Amino acid sequence: MAVSYYIKCIIKPSTKKLLTLLDGPDELQKFGVAAASSALATLLTYPIDTLRTRIALEAGEKDGKFDGVCDAAKKIFREEEFA
Repeated sequence: MAVSYYIKCIIKPSTKKLLTLLDGPDELQKFGVAAASSALATLLTYPIDTLRTRIALEAGEKDGKFDGVCDAAKKIFREEEFA
């Protein structure tokens, strides 16, 4: 998803800049920065992807389960929590 890519592009340079102020990044630190930025981007965008997918699956049905994005978020969280 494009949002995940943009979040990574924002986080990585900022973190690399911080590492160069400290001591200069070595290869392991660069790997850690890349892994952390990918994990954060996934953590931020996964709930949005879940909502988008659930709403798209309901779009073809006449008796849809959700009445919008906020309603979908409430119902999914209430029924499934952090499954």
